[in-house]
Amino acid sequence: MKYNNLSVAIILSLACGVSTFATANDLIQFNSGGFIKASEMNQNFNTLLSKIEANEVSQYVKSYDVDCTTDENALSTFMNNGYTDTFMVVNLSGDCEWSGFDINRDSMMFKGGALSPPDGGNVVIRMHNIGFMDTTINGGIHYDNGGGWLNNVAVSGVVVDGGANLAIENMNAGLDMMVQSNSRLWVSNDTVFNDLYVMNNSSLNSGDSVTLTAQYVKLSNGGFIGGDNLIVPDEKLYVRRASSVSVTNIEAGKLKVGENSTVLAEKIDANSAYVFAGGNITADASLNVQGELFVKSNGSVEGGSLESVSGEEIPASLHVGNINASLGGSVHFDTITSGEIFAFGNGAIAANYINSSEEVWAERGGVIVADIKLSAQTISAYGLGSIEAQSITNTSGIENTSPAVNIWGYGAITVAKSTNDALNNAVCENYDNGDVPIFFGFNDDTSTYDFPWLCNYDSPEVP
Repeated sequence: MKYNNLSVAIILSLACGVSTFATANDLIQFNSGGFIKASEMNQNFNTLLSKIEANEVSQYVKSYDVDCTTDENALSTFMNNGYTDTFMVVNLSGDCEWSGFDINRDSMMFKGGALSPPDGGNVVIRMHNIGFMDTTINGGIHYDNGGGWLNNVAVSGVVVDGGANLAIENMNAGLDMMVQSNSRLWVSNDTVFNDLYVMNNSSLNSGDSVTLTAQYVKLSNGGFIGGDNLIVPDEKLYVRRASSVSVTNIEAGKLKVGENSTVLAEKIDANSAYVFAGGNITADASLNVQGELFVKSNGSVEGGSLESVSGEEIPASLHVGNINASLGGSVHFDTITSGEIFAFGNGAIAANYINSSEEVWAERGGVIVADIKLSAQTISAYGLGSIEAQSITNTSGIENTSPAVNIWGYGAITVAKSTNDALNNAVCENYDNGDVPIFFGFNDDTSTYDFPWLCNYDSPEVP
């Protein structure tokens, strides 16, 4: 599943000016809305270099060698010469100081060697179509409103800022990445980040079958990540303030989604998940949470579906350690398998099948609904909490068996077409202990619901 719903805004002057010195078939064309690989940009430059050697485009493209082996300031001397070639390729050797000059022109590629900004700081790029290939940067790089590409570059961190556009490929593992302020990042192959931030109406898109791995990922203020695989194995994937993730697979230690943000994937695996303040998680195939799924404050977690080869809709399933839905939070899947299931304060949990190895518990306006079957060790409805099911049995799944039942404070248990005498008796025994069950049973003889199910006790009378 690949999502290409964002407009791509890189227009390379390299492609725009190609008709002046090469045929359209010679270079890869980059158009608005296209997906750009750093390797394709490099391919264009290499094509131009071959034409230079053949003396076909020498008036437009020049290649220069800069040797910093014995003079670390050789690059500064070169850059201050004021070359005016349409495209420049700078072949570096040695370790060059990145100081004493500004990049004040578009369309350059620095290839090979090493670059050392002062005090281990950043190489700052404010122009367009500035690329680096097979280079070591002894510090970070900051694209500010400009753009370009990085291919096989070793660097400590990358900032894409101020509406910049950047494509990366074959990067070193463990770099920090920040994409912010209406900027765009394209990732062409598997990449391992340390910290990854996408913020302020910025986006990160990756190619087909690409896996993005990071120790920590945060999206905020309209950030977007799209692609195939996103892995945050130990730490947090945090999506907030109207941000979104749309990928095929997610693996995360902690998944936190809130403030009207969304996470959409076919399959999601997490150690824990917390959804709040209008946040949403949708899994089209499965959501697996080893620990607790906590949904509150109008957050929602829901299952979609996938279409099989035969065209059949296959609904998603939820497997979780425990579920807690409160304060308007909601969970809705076809099948829910969990330990404790708790709906509190107008929280809602609904499925066709609910299977709990522990207690299903609704309190203070919480609602739990199993349209077909609910299985649990214990069912409890307190303080206007409501549990509804077509049928209820204990976790063993054996027919005509009942979980333990607790009802008080106008809690309600609704069972449609219940012929489970053990369940009926458990409810009546709970009433006999002084609590007041509100229990609906379906009368097959009259095809109506009895309210309440008559427990056949003489005193006190069932209201």
